[in-house]
Amino acid sequence: MGSELKATILALKGENNYEAWASIIRFHLRYDDLENYIDEDAKAPADTDVEAKKKWNRDRIRDRIMIQESLNDPKVSTKLQAAGWEYHTGNPYKTWTTVRKVIKHESEEAISSYLEEYTHLNRKTFDTMGAFVAKVHYLRNKLDSTHTKWGRKLPKGFHTTHIVN
Repeated sequence: MGSELKATILALKGENNYEAWASIIRFHLRYDDLENYIDEDAKAPADTDVEAKKKWNRDRIRDRIMIQESLNDPKVSTKLQAAGWEYHTGNPYKTWTTVRKVIKHESEEAISSYLEEYTHLNRKTFDTMGAFVAKVHYLRNKLDSTHTKWGRKLPKGFHTTHIVN
């Protein structure tokens, strides 16, 4: 399993680069067949199976190191620690789920920035209609998903009215 893949693992800066960060981590772990340690809280093998126990420990540590290397941004680590995450935890699943809950969570500031950008879109600032429509769809999906997470709904016709105007 000694990976020869050399991928640059992005430093997690916050919700603005969460998706790119998570993709790189996940692809790297998948390449090394270690993704299961972030998808579930993998239980240790029986103490009687010494080799399986060593492999389990080694795999978890490899996952944990890979994730830990990218969590050095003070803003990110402070948010994680405020949510109860401990820097020295050896459980990659707990670290992964804490990051997902704390960092991926869309803040009200993020929602308002999506809404502001969406309502100030101007077709003339895009090279092509396709680029404009792609941006509209991207922002619309972000607004729909964040509003659903917050238990709010955008008014019916909101998107159509904006594009027509």
